[in-house]
Amino acid sequence: MSPNDTFMAPIALDDPRYYFNRHVQWLEFNRRVLEEARDPGNPLLERVKFLAITANNLDEFVEVRVSSFLQRIEHGSHEIGPDELTAAQELEKVSTAMQTFVRDQYKCWNEELLPAIDKHSIRILPVSELDSKAMKVAKTFYDRRVAPMLTPVTVDPSHPFPHVLNKALCIAFLLRRRRGGNGKNYFGVVAVPRALPRLLRVPAASGGIDYVSLQEIMSTFAPKLYRGYEVVASAPFRIKDPRLCERVCTEILSAYLADTRKARILGADGTYSRPRSIRNGHGFSAQEHLMRLAAGSTDTLRNTILRGSSVVYTPKDATADQTNHQADDAAQDSSNAAV
Repeated sequence: MSPNDTFMAPIALDDPRYYFNRHVQWLEFNRRVLEEARDPGNPLLERVKFLAITANNLDEFVEVRVSSFLQRIEHGSHEIGPDELTAAQELEKVSTAMQTFVRDQYKCWNEELLPAIDKHSIRILPVSELDSKAMKVAKTFYDRRVAPMLTPVTVDPSHPFPHVLNKALCIAFLLRRRRGGNGKNYFGVVAVPRALPRLLRVPAASGGIDYVSLQEIMSTFAPKLYRGYEVVASAPFRIKDPRLCERVCTEILSAYLADTRKARILGADGTYSRPRSIRNGHGFSAQEHLMRLAAGSTDTLRNTILRGSSVVYTPKDATADQTNHQADDAAQDSSNAAV
């Protein structure tokens, strides 16, 4: 070996410069699928399918990978990867990449695919652009197929936010009473039925193919659901929060398990009675607590329970409660029926 021979210095395999973040790289893979949707050389409907694949991939990414970041952050993990990024840094980096990706998805659909589909006489129309014949078909479909499957909910202190399935499409409505209400706005939620097609084909006067979306139809006929209310605005939404299940178990379920307003005492005779302290208006209400949290309250569950339980029920009250519980329950049931 001659003196002029040179040796390559050993590579430090723990140097973060030599590693890509695997989660960001997964998003780059999904971007390559999006590029197939934007490629004019691919058949048009295949491009639409590629775009749908990117949306499904992103849903799975959020549910599985992003949830792992959130769990590590909540558990106080200080573990770092080969790229020397903590879970919080990874989440920030991935969130920025996802926001850019979603904007590109909408740009692909609205500015590239929809105009290309329209050139082939295939249109997805808003309800406002339907002619009388198409509107009649949409109304008949709503009355016969859609309306029987809908359960409108108004969110207020007596009606908490409804249970929403993961990734289920819902429509939020901003409502206002036509009479009374002092101009107060109300919030309504309706789930879009999964058993129905998302697009309804309607007659096309031009001989092409016209569709209208199910959510458009539901929003148009929403006044039939909320009689006595004016629909101020509406918007579709989906919940894809990976922490939703954990929050239900640790926060919402805990509150309902601690609820004393709905508590009943099992007596020796096998009947249930409401504690006297609760009949007097005391006790902890899970529903009221969760509504206060939704309005911005930062009070903890423990403090709310202690404040609401100023009168403590004791076993010595059982005899008196057993004597009057049937009359009280009957009166309460009559009051509820009147409401």
